[in-house]
Amino acid sequence: MSQILIILFAIINVLLLYDGLRKKSVMGVFRFPFIIACVNLTFIYPQLTAIAAHVKNPDAYLTTSVLHMCLCTVAVWAGFVIGTSGNLRNQFIRRFNPQKIIPIAILFLFIGISAYLINRGVYKGGKISGPFVIVNFFTAYINYALILIMMALYLPGKKSNARFLLFIVLVIAIDQFINQARRANALYIAMIIGYFYMLHCSRKKYTIVKYVIPGVFLFGMLFNTVIAQFRENAYSGEVSAVENVESLDFGSKEENNANLAIGEVNNAVKGINLCETYSLYDFGASNWNTTVNQLVPKVLVGASQKQQLLIPCAYDQLVASLTKTGSTMTGYFDSYASFGLLGFIKFFIIALIMGVLWKRRNLSDISIFLYLALLTPGIHAITHSTNAVFSALIIYAFFVFPILKAISKNIPYRTAINV
Repeated sequence: MSQILIILFAIINVLLLYDGLRKKSVMGVFRFPFIIACVNLTFIYPQLTAIAAHVKNPDAYLTTSVLHMCLCTVAVWAGFVIGTSGNLRNQFIRRFNPQKIIPIAILFLFIGISAYLINRGVYKGGKISGPFVIVNFFTAYINYALILIMMALYLPGKKSNARFLLFIVLVIAIDQFINQARRANALYIAMIIGYFYMLHCSRKKYTIVKYVIPGVFLFGMLFNTVIAQFRENAYSGEVSAVENVESLDFGSKEENNANLAIGEVNNAVKGINLCETYSLYDFGASNWNTTVNQLVPKVLVGASQKQQLLIPCAYDQLVASLTKTGSTMTGYFDSYASFGLLGFIKFFIIALIMGVLWKRRNLSDISIFLYLALLTPGIHAITHSTNAVFSALIIYAFFVFPILKAISKNIPYRTAINV
C-alpha cells in the first residue's frame, strides 16, 4: 500500500509540473502549486523512497504519512484554483510611486544587511534562540529589498541605481550561502530574479528559460546529499569556501540513500506515527507555539512569561530530540499533528491566500510583492513548518505593509491601461 501511495504522490506532483509547464500557462512555473511540486519531487520524494527501502515494514511505517502528503498536495492545488477563480472587476490598479521604489529598497537593504552582519558567523547549527532570533527577524528585509530592486530595474531612468543595489544583494547572498548554506536563500534569489526576467521576456524565449526554475530545484536535490557536510564545514570556520566544496564526498548511491532515509521526512513520519498511535493532536497549538517562539523575545517579556504563553504538546519531547541538531519535522508533520488527516486544511488555506494574490498580481503591486515575499515561507511550509507562512504574514502586516501602502496609490483602471 505504501508503494502505491508513493507512486500516487509522484503522479500528483508530476501533473502539477505539467500544468505549470504547458504552453497555455504563461508564467506557470511561478504558480504556487508548481513550486510546491518541485519541492515535493526533489526534497520529499527522494527521502520517501529511501525510507521505504530501509525499513522492514514500509506499509505499517509509511502509509498514513504518505496518504497525508497526497491529501496536502491535492489541497494545495484545490486552494490555489479556488483562489484564482472568478472575474476581477476593479476600477483601480494599485501601483507603487516610481520615485519612491529605490529609496525604500535602500532602506530595506540597510535594515537587512545590518541585521545580517550582526548575526554573521554566530549561527553554528542547532536551534536558534536569544538575541539571534530578534536580529535574524530583520534579515528578511534583504528579500523585500530585492523585489523592489527588480521592479525598479524595469522602470525608465532607474536602471543604474537598481543594478548597483542588485549587485550588493548578490554579494550578500553568496556570503550567506558560504557561511550558512541555506538553500532557501539562494533559491529565493533565483526565483525573484527569474520571475521579473521571464515576465518581461518574449513568449518564445520564455518557453525555453522557464526550465531554469525546475532546474534550480533539481540542482538542490543533487546537493542535498552533502548539505549537512557542507554546513558542518562552514560553521567550523576552519576551511575556505573553495576547500569546503573540494572536500565534499558525494559517496555511493547506497550511502546517499541511507543518509536520506534518516532525514527530515523520516522525522515527520516518526512524529505522525506517534500522533496516530496515541491520538496526540494539538489542534493548532504547534503553530501558536512557533509564532510565540519566533516573534516574542525573552528580553522583552521575560523567560517565565514567554514559557507561560506556550501550550504544552504531548509530543514535545520527541520533537526536541529529533530536531536538536537543527533538523526539521516538515510541515506535513505539524499539519497532521494538529488535525490528523484533516490537517490538509492548513495547506488549503495557504494555497488559497497565494491564489488570491496571484490572481491580483497585475492589478496591485502590493499583491505581487506579497506573493513573491511568501514564496520562501511557502517552500518552508513543506520543508520546515506551515507556520513559516503564518508568521511571515504577521511580520508583513505590521512591519512591511504600512510602508508599501504609503508609497502606493490607486490609479483609475482606464488611466493605467492608457499609460
